[in-house]
Amino acid sequence: MKKNFSLFFLLIICACNFSFAQQVTFEKYFDYGFAEAGNCVQQTTDGGYIIFGRQGIAIGVSKILLLKMDSLGTEQWHKLIGKNNADNYSYSGQQTSDGGYIMTGNTTGIVPSDYDVYLVKTDSNGDTLWTKQYGTSGPNMYDNGWCVRQTNDGGYIICGQTGLYGWLLKTDLNGDTLWTKKIILPSSNQTWFYSVQQTMDTGFVLTGAIKYSTTLTDVFIVKTNSTGDTLWTRKYGGVSDESGSAIRQTTDGGYIVAGSTGSFGSGGWDVYLIKTDLNGDTLWTKTYGDMYENTGWSVQQTLDGGYIIGGTTLNPTPFNYDVWQIKINTTGDTLWTKKFGDNAGDQYAGYDGCVKQTSDGGYIICGLTDAGNTAAYVVKTDSMGNVIAGISNLLIDYEAVMNIFPNPSAAIVNIHFKNELPVQSILILFDVTGQRLKEIGLKSKSITIDVSDFADGIYFLQLISKNKILVSKKVIVQH
Repeated sequence: MKKNFSLFFLLIICACNFSFAQQVTFEKYFDYGFAEAGNCVQQTTDGGYIIFGRQGIAIGVSKILLLKMDSLGTEQWHKLIGKNNADNYSYSGQQTSDGGYIMTGNTTGIVPSDYDVYLVKTDSNGDTLWTKQYGTSGPNMYDNGWCVRQTNDGGYIICGQTGLYGWLLKTDLNGDTLWTKKIILPSSNQTWFYSVQQTMDTGFVLTGAIKYSTTLTDVFIVKTNSTGDTLWTRKYGGVSDESGSAIRQTTDGGYIVAGSTGSFGSGGWDVYLIKTDLNGDTLWTKTYGDMYENTGWSVQQTLDGGYIIGGTTLNPTPFNYDVWQIKINTTGDTLWTKKFGDNAGDQYAGYDGCVKQTSDGGYIICGLTDAGNTAAYVVKTDSMGNVIAGISNLLIDYEAVMNIFPNPSAAIVNIHFKNELPVQSILILFDVTGQRLKEIGLKSKSITIDVSDFADGIYFLQLISKNKILVSKKVIVQH
């Protein structure tokens, strides 16, 4: 059976051919003069980072901000993308299989009150290759793309909203529409989707919110087949409002959903986490927060099987907002939490994809700050959520060298270690969605892996000891 090939990194994002010796930490602000925001972040194949967001130009006029950093958080370049004299916004993006970038959001349509879904493809330097608009023209027609992912056929899947409907849009690799689906239940009067992911069965899973009246909303999950036809739906909620912001398929085949709840938890507005089986039936739920305002925007399963959550929390003293990281175990119990910000102003996390585990075992999170001018805000932490200004925190210093040959390969891949293996070491082979394809306990310095049944593309082979990544290299399958 061929394995899925997409460029959404779920668990570990790394295509670097070196052993990891340090965890770099930093806290960065990027202020270009007017209303910057970082909405989504990803580690790139060169070990750096890419930020997708917005750059204000004037009232009602903005550009998409594409910001490339190196591994230390130093800016390499930034691009301002979009139509002139229009409001252009990117909520979501990722690096694509050709090394370029794809991003979605919205842009002003024919009339100022008309917004269309906007899809932009760039090369590896951030230069625009093409743009596409999708939507229904007319006054007050609001069409928005909240999330985009590259799919295993090289095209793209976008979720969002069109009018009162939740919208799922599939394109080819050039952005040309293959099919669209409008999703709403007969008992509701509005739906919208914030997050989509292609699943192991080549279908799709989405989350967002469903509204029944002028105020009441529930978390909404929809599972479709590969052509967007609905297989099942699930709703989760109570007497107040709930919303789903991010969804990921987990290594057990089920799903993890992050969002916000006003019905459960402390009695305020809390981060809401839902773990389901592969049919969307609830296994457990957790809330995180206090009696104030807490919002969960992004979630990712981590190398240890637990999860990292990114969101925003309100502090009562001083009365301001901070970016918030929550690290939990496999059953949702809190291991640690960290707040990032400046008491002089507010800091808000981005949207789905605003937090990721990095290849050194740490975490990166993005958003915005309004302390002074509004600026894009990025924090890189170590594995415990700490930021050590100006210091690289030693993680592990094991100089194992992993040789892979032939690479590319169409059949058998040989792996040889010239050094003695560390204790309790395993090899894990991931595809680029983060799905574990093979896990091998090492008893010899030389092993082979059969990849003849794998689809052409990039895979990642990691040497791990006691949940520490010692070596990570890419494996290329080419028949």
